[in-house]
Amino acid sequence: MSTEMTKLEGVKKSCHTAAKVVKVFRIIATIAMIMAFVGSIIIFSMHSTIDTQMAKGVAEGTTTVDNAKIELNMALVQWDTDLSSWIDEGQYARAFGVTTLIAGIAALFGVIILKILGNMLNVIIESESPFSDEVIKILKKGFVVTTVFVGLASGLGAALFFGLFFWCIYTVFQYGHELQKQADETL
Repeated sequence: MSTEMTKLEGVKKSCHTAAKVVKVFRIIATIAMIMAFVGSIIIFSMHSTIDTQMAKGVAEGTTTVDNAKIELNMALVQWDTDLSSWIDEGQYARAFGVTTLIAGIAALFGVIILKILGNMLNVIIESESPFSDEVIKILKKGFVVTTVFVGLASGLGAALFFGLFFWCIYTVFQYGHELQKQADETL
């Protein structure tokens, strides 16, 4: 077996191990997403009971709610909500439900990103080279989705940083793809 084939087999073994790890994390993220969405539905549907019980606990001094604040950066719009106004009005379920729903949406993006990454690793495992057309397409899609998610979660500055970083990796893969095509044509 040639040195190149040995190295390629090493890459495939690494990708196989990484694909298994990604699958485990995707399953965990899927479970977290489902739990968050189901939890938010339960919280919203039981809002009167939750609000009543929380108000009772706060009045008795057995329940406290501190630091009720959510901050989201979506593209150029920052949503900075102090949930204490809802809590002061006794709308505990609304505050908890919104927080849980946002956690579910974040987990959904994680599932999508992990699915794309797993697909890319599986294509590398099955292909002749990690620099195939299909890998390049999946890589591009994954980088775009990840950059958009980072932009929604952390703002424009972080999205620009990650976008530049991913663009550099993408150009390296494109260059490897061109070298692979030249090597294939030579043979």
